[in-house]
Amino acid sequence: MIEINKINKSYGKHKILSDVSLTIPNNHVFGLIGINGAGKSTLLRTIAGVLNVDSGSILIDSINVQASIEARKGIFFLSDDPISHIGSTASSLKDIYKTFYDFDENLYKEIISKFGLNDKGSIHTFSKGMKRQLYLALAFSSKPKYLLLDEAFDGLDPKARLAFKRILFTEMEKRDFTTIVTSQSLRELEDICDSFGILDGGNFIEKGNIGDKTEDFLKFQIAFKENTPVFPLASSDSYLIENINKIGKVFFVFIKGDPNLFEKDLEKYNPILFEKLETTFEEFFISTVNKEIKND
Repeated sequence: MIEINKINKSYGKHKILSDVSLTIPNNHVFGLIGINGAGKSTLLRTIAGVLNVDSGSILIDSINVQASIEARKGIFFLSDDPISHIGSTASSLKDIYKTFYDFDENLYKEIISKFGLNDKGSIHTFSKGMKRQLYLALAFSSKPKYLLLDEAFDGLDPKARLAFKRILFTEMEKRDFTTIVTSQSLRELEDICDSFGILDGGNFIEKGNIGDKTEDFLKFQIAFKENTPVFPLASSDSYLIENINKIGKVFFVFIKGDPNLFEKDLEKYNPILFEKLETTFEEFFISTVNKEIKND
């Protein structure tokens, strides 16, 4: 289990993380989300013990990761841009990881095959996607208890993205381990994550189960006979209007609360179109972040 207790981290006068707290259970996939500069990579680095926190604590299986080399041995942190020396090959990188982890050579070969990756030659001749596939193969084959993946899908084509998700699910069925993953591709995170947290302004502005949040966040497309410039309803005690977008004559309205009372209040304006749509996790994220920006 990962237990993050009111951690703070600053670079000079610039505060990155502010009283961040989070608990991630074992055998769990957690999606760490936020706009660029929100502090996602910094949080991953503090969990991995690469960076020290200014205050607060991070416990891995009840051991303070900042003070224990032993606790850090069970963690594999894959940054968004791993550093390698000129001339490094897949074989030389394997030798490095074998030194620190209980490396599974057969699993490595299996994953390389699933990616369709030729791991021969210098990795500096690899494309961005090939490098990401190689490092993911190394990460899974190191068999850590805690796998921290920064921008896991970056550079992966659709086929490789599907292969990665299948590998993750297959390995989690074989053994218990916990994954924290960041990605700009929220559609991919929606497929694999058990829960999520949105970082903004140094702390979590929203967290929970993806399915629960998107079910509570209702989306409607609404149109009126006349081209109405402004949506006629405001939030009430029964529902909260989170966001409104207008395309042509059609309003796309996102609410939380009682949809039946929302529809009833709208009836007096005689809409010619009123339809409930499926809400995506990306729409939920955009609305949540935009609301925070407006509140600032």
